[in-house]
Amino acid sequence: ALPVFFPLGHLLGLSHDDSKFCEENFGSTEDKRLMSSILTSIDASKPWSKCASATITEFLDDGHGNCLLDLPRKQILGPEELPGQTYDATQQCNLTFGPEYSVCPGMDVCARLWCAVVRQGQMVCLTKKLPAVEGTPCGKGRICLQGKCVDKTKKKYYSTSSHGNWGSWGSWGQCSRSCGGGVQFAYRHCNNPAPRNSGRYCTGKRAIYRSCSVTPCPANGKSFRHEQCEAKNGYQSDAKGVKTFVE
Repeated sequence: ALPVFFPLGHLLGLSHDDSKFCEENFGSTEDKRLMSSILTSIDASKPWSKCASATITEFLDDGHGNCLLDLPRKQILGPEELPGQTYDATQQCNLTFGPEYSVCPGMDVCARLWCAVVRQGQMVCLTKKLPAVEGTPCGKGRICLQGKCVDKTKKKYYSTSSHGNWGSWGSWGQCSRSCGGGVQFAYRHCNNPAPRNSGRYCTGKRAIYRSCSVTPCPANGKSFRHEQCEAKNGYQSDAKGVKTFVE
């Protein structure tokens, strides 16, 4: 799924997490995220970087993703059998590295699939830093589900859909201005619980805002417009990395 998502991310306007655009607008780069320029292991608890999540949110909020709401002309349902029940860990190693590879012994395939080959009389284990696919056998009567080796009778629980629900509102953030009128935001997240297995995402506002620091600024100070322009002095890069000198 990750190699499929990566080009889709670019189609949705996302830059690499370690691009100049992301670094300049969102600070230091984050590794183990979906849009890393080099695909490594993904932190399943935080797959999105600040840059990617903000960019795709803006893209969708601007209405560019409305076509995703179109209903399919024909409903295409995949097989009920999980992929790991068709291709066990050894077959996955064969497909990934070659027919001479087998599963590296003593490893948790549900956390990360390591594949072994014998070279010059020694066993060498390699990995693509990804887990075995869902449903891969990992012990007697056990299969991999969501990165864990669990009893296969729990398959129904892990595949059951549950809709998302909003969590509590967070505290108000810092005011955007110290004087002259600014704005501050508060956010909530769809994590109480988060949607699972094609469950519906929360509907409604995820952010609220209010005015703050309405006291007039000193008459002899710089205007906010002046400060905004001044902050862009020097070399700047757009989303495609094109540099422009501004003064």
